[in-house]
Amino acid sequence: MPARPDCALPTLQMTSFPDSFTLVAGSPSQTFLFALPTEQVRSGDASATELFELGAVMLRRKFYPAATKFLLQAIERWDGDDQDLAQVYNALGVSYVRDGKLDKGIAQFETAVKLQPGYVTAWNNLGDAYEKKKDLKSALKSFEEVLLFDPNNKVARPRRDALKDRVQMYKGVPVKSKDR
Repeated sequence: MPARPDCALPTLQMTSFPDSFTLVAGSPSQTFLFALPTEQVRSGDASATELFELGAVMLRRKFYPAATKFLLQAIERWDGDDQDLAQVYNALGVSYVRDGKLDKGIAQFETAVKLQPGYVTAWNNLGDAYEKKKDLKSALKSFEEVLLFDPNNKVARPRRDALKDRVQMYKGVPVKSKDR
């Protein structure tokens, strides 16, 4: 896979594009440039990698429905190894979470860490998504998993410590059920 962006929720980095991409300017209200594999996408000949990179660009530009569309297409066409596929699922999870679809995002992060158990970025994203969902125990487990692979992780350590205190504080407090 040419570009390996880390898709942690706060940032997404994209460093290179294949030569087949062309630059397209946005509307006057959106003064940015981004790369599109225009001909391949239109003709349906875009590779899974090109679709992933296009999805990552759309994600970075906050075009979440477009990002989701291209990332789902990348997954359908994927013929590479599972460790790289985990990055596509992670990016798709980021797109869903940023678009307000927490449960769908969590499912994608879960798939990413099943495919690549040591993928700390996906574990951090999973913990973040669980915390947003107010599932503090699952968030805590996710951040603890990060620390098994990377004991000095600067994202997970403080989050885990804060969650430990919050989970302990709520121990024994009845939780409201959606069924009630």
